[in-house]
Amino acid sequence: MSADLPSIQRISGTLHALTHEAHVGANKRPSYGIYRFLIGQQPYVMYAGENFGNALPFMAEGDQVDIAAHDAPLASDDPHRLVYAMRNLEDDRVYVSHRVFRFLHTDIGPVGVGPGQRTPMLKLIGWLLLITWLIFVGIVYTTGTPQTLAELPELATVIGGGMLIVWLVFALPLLFLDTRWRLGKPTRRQRILDRVYATLNLGTPFAPTARIEEL
Repeated sequence: MSADLPSIQRISGTLHALTHEAHVGANKRPSYGIYRFLIGQQPYVMYAGENFGNALPFMAEGDQVDIAAHDAPLASDDPHRLVYAMRNLEDDRVYVSHRVFRFLHTDIGPVGVGPGQRTPMLKLIGWLLLITWLIFVGIVYTTGTPQTLAELPELATVIGGGMLIVWLVFALPLLFLDTRWRLGKPTRRQRILDRVYATLNLGTPFAPTARIEEL
């Protein structure tokens, strides 16, 4: 086991004293949820993104769960321990925390975008860029001068090429890092996620043995 990775423990037990707090973002809508609960006498905290399209964890008071949690309190004055992943034994759903955990706890966080989140994210970015390009072309086509219309094909090509470059800026680093990961050369954050999966016997991030809800 690598000394530079956080210590992660598997804990099994019953959820009680479960609370949920919505953290409001800049747009006045919940940007992420904070779930606090006890297993035995130990308090834990788990984060989940709550923007449109995010998967939400389903848990209730009294549920039997297995969790992978950091083996240390948040701070000397905060006994909560961070939850990386949870398997709810009531319905066998598995939740793995990514974006918010990575944002709030950069020193011990896993990758910010889970393997299953990447394709939908890149598709969304691609659609947004395509819609932006179509709107631009439509506005120029309907309001442009004869000279502008004559230059529209060339202008549309240049703008489209620029948007393709923007998309590649997101896609290529993920492809590069994922390729290295599959070849056995993971980054530290990827190794943290590997350890989370191993702790709950979930297989690997690229070949999970259960359906994973990435938060």
